[in-house]
Amino acid sequence: MSKRIVLILEECRILREEWRSWLMADGFHVLSTSDQRVALSWVKRFRPAFVIANTRLAPIDGFQFCRLLRNHRDTQSIPVALVSEDWEKRGRVRAELSGAVAVLQSGLNRHHFLDEIYDHLLIEEETTGTARERRTFLSSLVG
Repeated sequence: MSKRIVLILEECRILREEWRSWLMADGFHVLSTSDQRVALSWVKRFRPAFVIANTRLAPIDGFQFCRLLRNHRDTQSIPVALVSEDWEKRGRVRAELSGAVAVLQSGLNRHHFLDEIYDHLLIEEETTGTARERRTFLSSLVG
């Protein structure tokens, strides 16, 4: 698994670009697409450390995409966060059952977005020093 690669599977180009810029500013390599087939091939080829997938994709939605990763030995350990505009209790349960490690509400600010990812990302200690310092600084600003 590549420690610094994040895959974004999102239909909205504006969100993909915004999240990409936030992640790249924090030192990540980012792969982003709206095509599920492309995303699946990238997961197999690059083994990202984290995947962010929208729940409203078609023909394979984020829940199904997450289950696909969970059902394969080579990808089952990759953390997946699902993104939605509106989260009811039923949606959160469905996300948990599909194997998602986090539920991100669309519209998170940069700090909360990165915080959610770092909470679930498996990165070795030596690669997180600068990021941890940045998170501490951002946390002090938010309060």
